[in-house]
Amino acid sequence: MGPGFLLLAVWDRGIPSWLRPLVVSRRVPFFYYCLHLPLIHGLAQIYYHARFGRGDFNVDNPANSPAEAGFGLPVVYLVWAVVILLLYPVCRWFADCKRRHRDVTWLSYL
Repeated sequence: MGPGFLLLAVWDRGIPSWLRPLVVSRRVPFFYYCLHLPLIHGLAQIYYHARFGRGDFNVDNPANSPAEAGFGLPVVYLVWAVVILLLYPVCRWFADCKRRHRDVTWLSYL
């Protein structure tokens, strides 16, 4: 918890300019949440169809999934980074849209 408190103390003075791109997805959290799940699922389906010819199995159930199905932690982190990079422009566009249209009440929920 110590490093976290130190970061909070530093960020309390303001967010450094090199960290501002990370704030974009935090301005539209529900919008990001609604987009990242189908994106990750779609990427997984494309991968499984390309590698195994089918994607109708559950990786958590080894009875009906191929032995090589699933990913290690480095691949999970790579996919996480790719998803954030892919969704960054969309989240930035939506954050700007929310900022420009403050009169539209329902946008505040996204």
